[in-house]
Amino acid sequence: MFSEDKYYAAFKKVRNQFRKYRYDELIKFSFEYINAPTENKLESIRRHPWLIVLFVKWVLLDEQYPNKTGVSASKSDALSLFQLVMELSDKVRMPDDYDHHILFF
Repeated sequence: MFSEDKYYAAFKKVRNQFRKYRYDELIKFSFEYINAPTENKLESIRRHPWLIVLFVKWVLLDEQYPNKTGVSASKSDALSLFQLVMELSDKVRMPDDYDHHILFF
C-alpha cells in the first residue's frame, strides 16, 4: 500500500544526496548511463531508463537548480544515486492505489 510519508522520506534521501554535487555533471552521467552500449535490449531495460529520466526531472526541478558550486561527481557517485532512485520503486503509487485508473495515467 502506498504511503506518502515513506515515499517522501525516500525521495528526501535522494534529493539530499544529489544536492551535494554539480547538477550539470549528474545530468551528463544520467544520459551517459542510459545511452551506454548494451549487448541486448533486455540489458538496456534493466537499467530502468524511466527512473533515470525521473531523477533528471528531480534535479532540473530542484529549488537549488542549477548547483554549479557543488562537489564534482564521479561516475560511482552517480551510480549510487541511481541505485537510491531504483530503490524508490517499491514506494511509488501503483494503479490499484488510485480511485480510478484514469488518475494513474
